[in-house]
Amino acid sequence: STVKFVDGLIKYVVDELDTFNEQTRENTHIIFTSDHGFMLGEYRHIGKWNLMESATRIPLSIIPSRRLMRIFPNIKLGTQVSSPVDQVDVYPTLLDLAGFPEDYKDGNLYFGEVESKREFKKILPGASLAPYFTNPDTYTRSVSISEYEDFSSKGTQYSL
Repeated sequence: STVKFVDGLIKYVVDELDTFNEQTRENTHIIFTSDHGFMLGEYRHIGKWNLMESATRIPLSIIPSRRLMRIFPNIKLGTQVSSPVDQVDVYPTLLDLAGFPEDYKDGNLYFGEVESKREFKKILPGASLAPYFTNPDTYTRSVSISEYEDFSSKGTQYSL
């Protein structure tokens, strides 16, 4: 019932967006995500404080603007990808969707001229997810790492 409720809320947001002026509606991308999951008795756990898959997986849905879908008619809505993606990928994706120059895509910021060569400095973790819109088999990474710092004697824990 929670998923149905959230679907209704998303529909409410989209319907409300339709009441805005045409330029706003045409140029608005919708991104839906959340923090990590909440265990409700799975594996005898309650809460978020573990690294089980159901506590670390999150929803991430990106609905490109109507304008972008007209420019790139081969965008496939409703596509699910199997490659791991992270929330750090959202910002580089927004830069890509906004049409920022190549220098900024995937976090490469132009750093200066060095002997007539451009030098780039990687400042953003993550990668643009925009290629997934046309090819769901795009590769970004093979694993996603979750970290949980346990302030008891266990220390920091990691999960792939």
